[in-house]
Amino acid sequence: MNRDQALWALRRVPEPRSGGRGLLRWLACPFLPMHTTVFSAQDSEASVLHAAAGSRHQLRLLTVPLTTATAPLAEGSAGVSVFSPDDGSEPVLEQLLAHGVRCMAGRAAGYDNVDLAAARPMGLQVANVPGYSPDAIAEHAVGLMLARARRLRRALVGPVLWK
Repeated sequence: MNRDQALWALRRVPEPRSGGRGLLRWLACPFLPMHTTVFSAQDSEASVLHAAAGSRHQLRLLTVPLTTATAPLAEGSAGVSVFSPDDGSEPVLEQLLAHGVRCMAGRAAGYDNVDLAAARPMGLQVANVPGYSPDAIAEHAVGLMLARARRLRRALVGPVLWK
């Protein structure tokens, strides 16, 4: 994740999937500091996320994934940031809501790990980053085509010896 993607995730969160525009105004407001717990944080993300948050947002970076056992770690946070392996099922969302969490922002384009049908009646705002790294996907696809055309896998394994 580069600095621009982190800024996008923290300040320019897209329209919440559970409806309403409150989260957009809340996160974009420069005068409102927000305490956010970041689950499944990687070491490579830490400096970028802290730089993007500045002094305006307080981040609690956790390397553990979000589960029913780790949801209480979000106590005191208004929002949580999740990644693909994190659990966003109804029991986890209920626990987050009980601990004061009001919004969840994903650090990826996908949001299939979050139960949106359960989040809507709870009033929990859920957002994702739909434009997250579209160039990387195209670059990976081109790289796979080149590897296939140049028979890279066979070259790495070595010659096949027939008996």
